Amino acid sequence: MQVVVATPAAVPGFLGKVRDYARPRPTTGGDLAGPSPISAAIAGGIQGYITGGPTGAAAGLIGGYAGVKIGEKSGSFSVALGAGALVGAGVAAAATAGLAAMSGVMLAPQLLIGPAVMGAFTGAVGTLSGSRRAATRDSVYGGMLAGGLAFVATGNPAMVLAGAAGAGAAGRAVTPAGRAVLGVLTGAGAGAIAGLMSGNVAQGALVGAVIGSAGSLAGPTLRQVQRNATEDLTLAINRRLDPWLEKHPLTTRGKMIAGATSGALMLGPIGLVAGWKGAAVMAGIGATVGAVSTYKLVKRREQSQEAQKIRQEYMLIAPAAYRFLPDPTTPQKD
Repeated sequence: MQVVVATPAAVPGFLGKVRDYARPRPTTGGDLAGPSPISAAIAGGIQGYITGGPTGAAAGLIGGYAGVKIGEKSGSFSVALGAGALVGAGVAAAATAGLAAMSGVMLAPQLLIGPAVMGAFTGAVGTLSGSRRAATRDSVYGGMLAGGLAFVATGNPAMVLAGAAGAGAAGRAVTPAGRAVLGVLTGAGAGAIAGLMSGNVAQGALVGAVIGSAGSLAGPTLRQVQRNATEDLTLAINRRLDPWLEKHPLTTRGKMIAGATSGALMLGPIGLVAGWKGAAVMAGIGATVGAVSTYKLVKRREQSQEAQKIRQEYMLIAPAAYRFLPDPTTPQKD
């Protein structure tokens, strides 16, 4: 009896702790000051490369960047998303036809439909990944994970991008309930388009509705837990390392290595949805960004410290020099 009574009571308590831990903190919210075309290009390029090779990378990179820039000028989410998809589709179709022509093969127009659909997805996913709102970007991540499971179940690789696009589009909703409902609609639409690739539109729409809704709920929760856990881990490491670093200061190279390692650990797991190749690509991106960011931070800190030294020297020199200057309140003799 004690076990039967204690178990139901323990579950809500555990879920409550998980729910509380998944809430944003002032330092881990994730929202940006504005949309980021660079982030859109990077995310779209990575997703495109993982799912479509160099052609997909070009479609995602250019489509994502163009979608965010057009969205900034128009001020419309729908225009941004549509522009990213159209540009991605055009780039993928043109690149595929161009590569084939270089090999002496002229592709029939109907053979470009598949690359165009995949390019449209990568362009849309890139655009969503450049959003200012963390919920939108996190929903893309959740949809990508759910889409990976759908790919395993259906054998349709387009479901990975359909899940990311459907869940990401639902991420614009303010509340979790809104994301869940909107995710059914956007996921069904994206899934139906992906279903064209396998010849089963109905199955694609049904699966898309599920992964679109699930991804828009799971993604923000998982990513927020990751951000909170990263902060907690960083603070815990700092408490351990600070005493040692006071006696053994790191060189600039050592700090860059530490930044690269941190970046690789943060982004590497995200790419696991596409296997070890995806994890390696994301880890490489994270390491590069971490090293460069650390180097810039170190240089800014060195410049700030140098400026502080100059100000301190001036503060010491100024009072001494003042003693040799005439007192303006004392009458001067001719």
